[in-house]
Amino acid sequence: MAEANQLRAKHKTFTFQSYSWNIVNSNKLKISFIYKISPDIFFDPSLTIHNVNQDMIDSLGKDAIDTYVFNIGLAEMFSYWKTTASPEIVINCGYLSPENTLFWQKLLLKGMGEYFYQNMIDFSQDNFIKIISNSNKKHSNIRAKTKTIHNKPKVMIPVGGGKDSSVSLEILKKHFDVGTYLVSAPKSAQNLIDISRINIENQIKITRNLDPKIFELNEKGYLNGHIPISAYLAFLSLLTADLFDYSHVAISNERSSNEGNVWYCDQEINHQYSKSYEFESDLQNYVTKNLPEGSPLYFSFMRPLYELQIAQIFSKLSEYQPVFRSCNRGQKQNIWCGNCSKCLFAWTIIFPFLAEEKMTAYFGKNLFEDEKLWPIAQELLGLSKAKPFDCVGTHEETIAAFYLSVQIYNNLKKKLPSLLSRVSHELLNNPKLQNGPEAENDYKLRAQKILYSWNDENSLPEEFTVILKKELDNSK
Repeated sequence: MAEANQLRAKHKTFTFQSYSWNIVNSNKLKISFIYKISPDIFFDPSLTIHNVNQDMIDSLGKDAIDTYVFNIGLAEMFSYWKTTASPEIVINCGYLSPENTLFWQKLLLKGMGEYFYQNMIDFSQDNFIKIISNSNKKHSNIRAKTKTIHNKPKVMIPVGGGKDSSVSLEILKKHFDVGTYLVSAPKSAQNLIDISRINIENQIKITRNLDPKIFELNEKGYLNGHIPISAYLAFLSLLTADLFDYSHVAISNERSSNEGNVWYCDQEINHQYSKSYEFESDLQNYVTKNLPEGSPLYFSFMRPLYELQIAQIFSKLSEYQPVFRSCNRGQKQNIWCGNCSKCLFAWTIIFPFLAEEKMTAYFGKNLFEDEKLWPIAQELLGLSKAKPFDCVGTHEETIAAFYLSVQIYNNLKKKLPSLLSRVSHELLNNPKLQNGPEAENDYKLRAQKILYSWNDENSLPEEFTVILKKELDNSK
């Protein structure tokens, strides 16, 4: 792989040149972007929102769609900028105020943290990135058409295939008119929607088409790495919800996503930054000032809860359990690979609430019996340099989940499987994991604290708060 400084010197400027959109085949909205890396690399990615007709376009208005699409393009550009980490980003198709420039600069620096860490890029210098707006074209945040007034929330729920969106979907469909939103989604996501019995006309589907040139560049040694994909999905979800007349976008990012993975260049690196409450708050402020008036409210319904609490609620949703998947490695095959941090974490937080036989049937094996997963267990517990760069929970709730799992075996007077036995030894003997002199009682209290906690740093409207608190109480 080429060294980042060499690429930055060779490719000094990344340009967001243009965007376009049009209705194709009378029922699809196709959106395209053109990016350029100096001197002569061009990208032409696109996306298609299905089942959009001209009446929906006319209802929203050209100015509103232009505003949404421009911002989606700003979020998408990280996918291509990352190949060279060019020191200058030029925006040619829309104006960014100084305040808005700071929003996108912060998202780049924090949202690309894992990418900087993995590629050993020092992003802490003041002149690392400069974003320039060359265009005088100001996008309107005024809505030309009258916005529909809903008597009660009409909620669009992005579904990814895991337990979190399953819980959001199952809870919210009991109270509101809901629809689902899939972006080039895995099979597991559609399986969850099928189980939810959401009407087909309320299932919104989007196809995202990356420019294949990015993969050709990767093969040539250009840079690759994680991007803040949830930021892209957020802006795309707002346009989509507005087109289909939804008043709310209820995502399923939990409290756990606020915790970072490692420190690098004196900055906390968080794989899930664009799922964090910090980003959610910044985005809501940005939307209020820059997107069309009456844009849907974007918030995380799961924000008050830890992953462990969501797992407890999910344990009551028996229909969803056989088909949910969170494993990125096994996504294409729609399987749990059984060898990654996502698999071990998902297994560990759900195990205390489901029978061992069910768990083994769902995952294909008892992961607590696989001692090869010990290095991953150490990372999840906080005993290694970094937490896994994956969507996993906090160290504290992982400790609690392992403790609760040990208690399941002890209460049944069953021998601990080899991996869990090793974890149990650490819980009892490693001072790094203990907050008090009496480890077992301490862990019990810590687990209860998590299971009964509520994070007030959230954006839930009051009626959603009441609903979620009731579900949490019912899961105990």
